[in-house]
Amino acid sequence: MVRRLGSAAVVLVVLVVAALPAAAATPTPNEVTVSAVPSTLTPYVRDGQVRAIAVVGNRVVLGGSFTSVRNRPNGSPPRTQRYLVSFDRTTGVLDPKFAPVLDDTVEALAPAPDGVSVLVGGNFQKVNGLLAGGITRLAVATGARVPGFLANTDGRVDTLKVHSTTAYVGGTFGKINGLVRTRLAALDATTGAVSPALDIPVDSSQNAKAPSRVEKLAVNPAGTRLVIAGNFLGVGHLARQQIAMIDLTTVPATMTHWSTNRFVHTQCSRTYNSDIRDVEVSPDGSYFVVGTTGAWGGVKSMCDSASRWEMAASTPAQEPTWTQFTGGDTITALAVTGSTIYLGGHFRWMNNALTPHGDAAGPGAVVRQGLAALDPSTGAPLAWNPTRQLGYGVLDMLATDGGLYIGHDTNEVGHQVNARVAYFTAAGGTPVPHPPDPALPTTLFTADSAGRIAGRAFSGASAPTGYQLVPSSEPWAQARGIFAAGGWLYSGWSDGYLRRRTFNGSSFGPVLSAFSWWDNRTVRSAMYTGGRLYYTTVYDDQLWMRTFDAATGVVGTQKLQAAGPVGGIAWRQVTGMTYAGGTLIVTTSDGYLRTAKTTFAVNGTPSIPSGLHAISGPQIDGRRWAFVDLFTATAGG
Repeated sequence: MVRRLGSAAVVLVVLVVAALPAAAATPTPNEVTVSAVPSTLTPYVRDGQVRAIAVVGNRVVLGGSFTSVRNRPNGSPPRTQRYLVSFDRTTGVLDPKFAPVLDDTVEALAPAPDGVSVLVGGNFQKVNGLLAGGITRLAVATGARVPGFLANTDGRVDTLKVHSTTAYVGGTFGKINGLVRTRLAALDATTGAVSPALDIPVDSSQNAKAPSRVEKLAVNPAGTRLVIAGNFLGVGHLARQQIAMIDLTTVPATMTHWSTNRFVHTQCSRTYNSDIRDVEVSPDGSYFVVGTTGAWGGVKSMCDSASRWEMAASTPAQEPTWTQFTGGDTITALAVTGSTIYLGGHFRWMNNALTPHGDAAGPGAVVRQGLAALDPSTGAPLAWNPTRQLGYGVLDMLATDGGLYIGHDTNEVGHQVNARVAYFTAAGGTPVPHPPDPALPTTLFTADSAGRIAGRAFSGASAPTGYQLVPSSEPWAQARGIFAAGGWLYSGWSDGYLRRRTFNGSSFGPVLSAFSWWDNRTVRSAMYTGGRLYYTTVYDDQLWMRTFDAATGVVGTQKLQAAGPVGGIAWRQVTGMTYAGGTLIVTTSDGYLRTAKTTFAVNGTPSIPSGLHAISGPQIDGRRWAFVDLFTATAGG
């Protein structure tokens, strides 16, 4: 912000031209957010729910509570097929040879290690007329049971993951193959034999009227950690409410010290037996994501939210890296790729932490009906918005090498008929907007109290030099926080809005759009880096941050503290700031230009170990930088 404090007042602007990296010619879901237009290469499931999806070779296997399916072309005859069906990935045509007979629902699927069969978990007791309580293995070419796989449970299998040759299963069972395994077990994925390497009981339920169960589980790619979620109060005789982490490197497996108090069930509605609906680990194994139900409980709860948790953490009382709120609607399923976190459910909004009472759009909320995508780094909602006809929700999401499959319970996805299954391809997808930080040296731009803007050379180690005027009729002296992101120049104003325009270093484009930013009336300076907007205000000594999507301009509704005073400098003294070449550059109200080597933690908090060092100012070179607003600008738009 520039204040009219006489001719000594100037505003400093950093120009850095940067472009988003070009997407690969054949993108994958690890590189882009998938297309928002569903593919036509799926059949129609005519009733019930698709609760589980697996890809085995060129076949997609669907499981659930459905009883009737048909091929996509109009006029295709319906086919009675209960609970389990497969289709060709290339054509979307149902496979008539895959016709297993089950007597109850399928809840979970996972490809078997041989690459030609699938493990099936659910509430069934018989498969193809033979006993197979809760779990079986079927050949995808024929639907026949695979000889040599024998496993029976005395309850339901709700979740199933295969890592290498081991199948991890969770549910309501107490025994598998006659051996006591309370709600959680590991099996040989080829034979079904119960492994002695995992024998940790899941303790009592939060609801005395319902048995405890493991509703979801996820294993990291290295096979060293297992995360389980359910309605339990403890695991392995240790207090663990709804979520726990298990160490698979020990034999037998043991509980880790990881725990959190954030899923205490009383924070959310008692109507639900449990709050967590899904948990998924990132492809690189560095973090996992949790999706919940629970009704609106405010931002201090985890109800109706998605949250990121770091896998390397190993101590009690963990806190999420970030939390994204729907404002009162359930997230029922997740998928995590290298570029994007996908959510499915019956939510209507994202970025809805300011909802006045739940089940309503608060200030800054963005419409996301039933499907949404988040930036893994910050949890900010991305532009992806295909929409889905709301029912209960999406029951499974599966990211593959070519795109994203979803299984759900209604008929419409992406404003098209995609009954209970849909597929979004990576082809035609969009890179997640992560513009690189500017480099040094660069060009700085200054604006005096009259709003005149000029460029100066800046190395990062010494005071800027030179002067090149940039014509502008904009009243820049009235701006409150100026920064650049994703090829756009943003400026905050006293009406509470950010305005977006282009800036190529020699001229400004017209204002093209505006976005809400609730702090604008008190903001003193702002900068963008790593998907977050950092800013100072005139009223307090804190550095604040919000998420910021460089593609959409959407500002996060959660105001989070990034840092307290650094090296005797209170943040209210900082009147301008930017970040370039790994260096934080600030101006302070005492007239100095200061720099500091700065890194940012995964949750966005900065580390400034050596403090801020003055490189220009009244007692260094006679220049005065009081009330100078720094920002990086990129050409584009």
